[in-house]
Order: sequence, then C-alpha cells, then structure tokens
Amino acid sequence: GKFSIWVHNGSAEFHELKIIKLRESLETLQRRKQILIDTIAFAKKELAYRQSELFSIQTRLRAAIAEYIQPTADLPELKEQAILAEAAATIEKAELEIMRIQRLPQTADSLKELENANKELDIARAKLASPGDAYSALGLQHSKTSTGRRAALARWITHASNPRTARIAVNHLWGRHFGTPLVSTTENFGLNGKSPTHPALLDWLAAELMSNSWQMKHLHKLIVLSATYRMSSRSDPAALRQDPDNQYYWRMNSRRMEAEVVRDAALYLSGQIDLTLGGPEIYQQLGETTFRRSLYFRNTPNEKMEFLEIFDVADPNSCYRRKESIVPHQALAKMNSALMQNSARHLASQLSGDDKTFIKAGFETVLNRAPTQKEFKRCEQFLSEHQIMLKNDKSEKFSAKSGAIEAPATDTLGRARENLIHVLFLHNDFVTVR
Repeated sequence: GKFSIWVHNGSAEFHELKIIKLRESLETLQRRKQILIDTIAFAKKELAYRQSELFSIQTRLRAAIAEYIQPTADLPELKEQAILAEAAATIEKAELEIMRIQRLPQTADSLKELENANKELDIARAKLASPGDAYSALGLQHSKTSTGRRAALARWITHASNPRTARIAVNHLWGRHFGTPLVSTTENFGLNGKSPTHPALLDWLAAELMSNSWQMKHLHKLIVLSATYRMSSRSDPAALRQDPDNQYYWRMNSRRMEAEVVRDAALYLSGQIDLTLGGPEIYQQLGETTFRRSLYFRNTPNEKMEFLEIFDVADPNSCYRRKESIVPHQALAKMNSALMQNSARHLASQLSGDDKTFIKAGFETVLNRAPTQKEFKRCEQFLSEHQIMLKNDKSEKFSAKSGAIEAPATDTLGRARENLIHVLFLHNDFVTVR
C-alpha cells in the first residue's frame, strides 16, 4: 500500500507508523452471520430443486420407455409418478426463484418480479393439486404437424410449369456423356450465363425427363442408345473445317479419363484393384500403396492425393463441372508413380508368348486397340535393344522406397517387357476415351 500526507503552507514528515487491526463491531458480525445463513439456505434450496428435477427426469424417462419402447403393464402408475414428480420439481423451482429475488435490493423492478414469482408458485401448487394426465416430453420437441412449406417448395421446383429444374438436370447428364454440356455455364442458368447451343434439344430432353416421372435411368438409356452418342470419334477434314468445335456433333468427342479412372484402370488391368465396397475414407497419402478404388480416398481442399490432383481430381468446393487439362507432367507423374510401375510389372507377368504375341496383347489390353505396323516394329526394336542395354548396365541399383512395389524381373527379357508395358501406360490413348 501507500501512505501520503499533504500540508498547506508548511512541511510534515512521518516519524513512526503503527497499524492496528480494528475489531469488527457486533452489528457487523451479526450482519455477516445473517448473510452466511441466507447463502446456506439458498444453496440447500437449490440442491433440493436439482434433486427434485433429477428425480422428475428419471421418472419421465421410465414412463417414456414404457410407453414408446418397451411397453409394460405398470404404465399408468409410471405416468402418474412422472406427472407428480414434474409438478413437485416445478414448485421447488418457483420457491427457489422467490428466494433469489428476496436476496436482491428492494426496488420497483424487484418487487414486480417477486409478485410474478409468487403467482408462478401458486400456479405450480395448483398443478400439484390437480396434476392432469400428461407429463412434459424429454428432449427437443418439434411440431407434430408439418407446415407444408418444404413440400410446397419441392412441388414448385418440380412442377411442369417450372422447366428450369429439368433443364439443369439434363444439361448435367448430357455433359457427363458427351464431355460438353448444352449450356457451358452449368453453374449459371440465368441471364448472365451462356445460351444453350441446342435450345430445342435441351427443352425436349427436359420434357422427356418430366413426362417419365423424373426417371434418370430412362434418360441415360435414351442418350447412350442414340445415334449421336454411338458416332465414331474419328475426324473428317471437311467437317472439321466447317465445325471445328464439333458444335453439331458430327463426331463423338474424345475425352480424357477422369483422374480416379486413370488410377483405377491401371489397377484393374493388372488385377490388383480392391473392389471392397464402403468403409471409412482412406488417408490420401496411402494412394500409392493401398489398392482400393480412388473414390474412397480423402479429398478436401487441403488434402488431396497428389497423383489424382495432377489429373484434375474433383474439386470439393465446386460440383458443377470438372475441369479437364492435358499437360506434359501428367505423363511424368505416370512414369514416376510407384503404383503405375507396380501395375506394369504385374500386367507384364500375366502376358505370355513370343515378342509378337506379347506386343499385340499389350496393346489390346492397355490401349484397347491393335498396334500399327510402325508401332509394332518400334516395340520389337525396343525389346531387342533394351535387353542388350540391361545386360550391359553395370550401374548401382537403388531399392524401391515402397514395400508395396513389386521387384522387377531378374531376367533381361522380363524386365524389358515390364518397361514396355509401363511405356504403354504413358501413352495418350490409355487416358483417352474415344
């Protein structure tokens, strides 16, 4: 603490300071005693209320179980106990509130509050005298009857006079099948969006969807069985000059596989894919060593499998239209991927025969087509020269980092065949849907 002294027109100083604790007066001690007595009484009353409320909850819970979950013969007795316990708890709560208000300084507001609390106590006591036949339900309660607002909104969204919903739906379906939607701005069907390239087709598909009870399966079947969908993706120089963007669908669009399909296709061709259904999400860092389907791996804005991200994995923040890019480092990702190397080695071990048979089988398995004459000769040359290179290679070998990576073949022919299959995985035709 601090002591100070001020004088007017003079000087002063401390020579001695003695601090003596004064004894409290009798009136002060009595007042403090009464405060403690009131505090203890209030605490006891609050404890009594909490115990009464706990007992009320327990009896109501037993009655609810007997009424809705496990019916018993003593249900009427349990309901009566629950009703009486709830009424007793209400009285305890009202008396506790009166004690709380009485401890406050007397003001006009506190007196009004006390008057209302006394009225609540009278109501609670009257309730105990005539408790009725129902107790308050436990937990959050909702209205037993619907307002109908959500149903009305759903009916308005899907009403025949509101074709926008059907247009948006068929635009997404068309885009999934053809790679290009009829309205390029799938996220904006308003005035600020692009106009449809084929408005009559969009309206017809929307009407077809609504007239068939919104059955998506019917529309999928209609599209994939159409002549437009089954057209070849081969180019025609004359048509290409007139319609370079294929706006009139004179051929089928060539599309790159989705990121998940690229990874799953390599696992499927090598016979390693794990088709187990369901289960929790898998940590994205395990994508190179866990052979579950790609859709089960964690995919958040901050947590993505690196391999899938290079091939434009689905954006968690946008579900309108997936972007599609073709860049050089996608081939590099497949070349350096431990999973791709492992898949190539597994697949090579499953293909047999002489070099000609092996090359043909490799092309048909990985690229779904036969090799051209030029490709066939280059592959034969690769197998021959690569064996010689491997035989003469005296450089130090590095062990694979991942335990899931299968060791390469020990003989030069097997190793050359594994590398050829790996090269086919890097081919553009492997990731292209035609």
